[in-house]
Amino acid sequence: MSYRKEFDEDMKSAKWYFWRIFWSVLGIGIVISIIGYGLGWFGEAAQVAKDELGPKRAAEKYTWFLQQAKYVKEADANIRIYRQKDTVITKQYERDYGTNHKTWDMLASQNYQKDVRTNRDQLSAAIAARNNLVADYNAASANFLWAPFKSKSDCPDSAFVQLSN
Repeated sequence: MSYRKEFDEDMKSAKWYFWRIFWSVLGIGIVISIIGYGLGWFGEAAQVAKDELGPKRAAEKYTWFLQQAKYVKEADANIRIYRQKDTVITKQYERDYGTNHKTWDMLASQNYQKDVRTNRDQLSAAIAARNNLVADYNAASANFLWAPFKSKSDCPDSAFVQLSN
């Protein structure tokens, strides 16, 4: 009987060690998981910072600014053309029908008004498109670090002024 009693005591001891080891391993696993999860956030934050602030991304943003500045300058050229066209239309009609607009026949006057109105609508559309480009450019420029690129000969302006009609 002593053998059975000894065996039962050993089994109790073995069960106790088993559960002690089980809970220890489980606890260590949970702690490691929590630490790993927490460090994952830091790793992800570091990756986002690298992706958004790294040299490759800065070069891509700079190229975007160059392209947008080119588009703004093209829009400026189109706006100049529409503003000159207004004068050209007036001179053309005055050359054909005289400088006194009151003496023009009704059809010439209506065509003149239509041409001027169409040109002004196109001018307004060109100014609105340019202002949208400028708003996007200026908003992005406010968050861009220009210092590394200031020495480049092709460095665009850091901001543009919006136009009004």
